[in-house]
Amino acid sequence: MQAQGLDPFHDLPQCFGLTGLFISHELGVIRYICDHVALPHAGQTVEGGPTAIALDASTGDRARMLLAALAEPDPDLSPCRAAS
Repeated sequence: MQAQGLDPFHDLPQCFGLTGLFISHELGVIRYICDHVALPHAGQTVEGGPTAIALDASTGDRARMLLAALAEPDPDLSPCRAAS
């Protein structure tokens, strides 16, 4: 459902050559919509670049901290699930 609502944001830049600014705390949404990302801390951009590099290959502290805070979508893999 969320992806359907985001499709226009994903498709408009390619269809019409638009550029936009999208602000979100949802890194999954950022991955889906954005080609480039800037990661702020205390009002300053501390990391940024192409989304895949900034979020997946970054060695920076800010990206690693944000990625570690992501909820695991599969409840069986979640670290919060008690071992049985």
